[in-house]
Amino acid sequence: MISELRDCIHAAKDLLKTSSFDFYITQFEIVDITEFATTKYAVQIVKSTLSRDDFRVENSRRNLESEIHFVCENLLTYTVDDACFMQSEFHWYYCIGGDFIYKESELGVVETPNGEETTGRRRVAKISDLPKSFHINLM
Repeated sequence: MISELRDCIHAAKDLLKTSSFDFYITQFEIVDITEFATTKYAVQIVKSTLSRDDFRVENSRRNLESEIHFVCENLLTYTVDDACFMQSEFHWYYCIGGDFIYKESELGVVETPNGEETTGRRRVAKISDLPKSFHINLM
């Protein structure tokens, strides 16, 4: 599933003539495919979204880009049923230069373990970055 997503992102970048997928393309270059922290919850959310009738009927070229981002963010980052105060899902990232993992919501709310500032440089949190207690939720 993840390797198919990689191919899809490259095709979408070419088709839509956009650089908006560059973050995810880079993740495939720097993170081993077996290290993506895809959760059971994320797969369930993505399947549910992609199977909706309104998704198939209303999805146009214009919002295809945002739907691909939704799929990438959910399948390539650790996420469980955990939302910020604005009811937006959290996704886990690794702070490059800060050497810690943190969660960031889809709306930009950031929570770090000890209130650290993020450097603005990040990659997805790999399975090996996550505490062992998180592994129960992985695919």
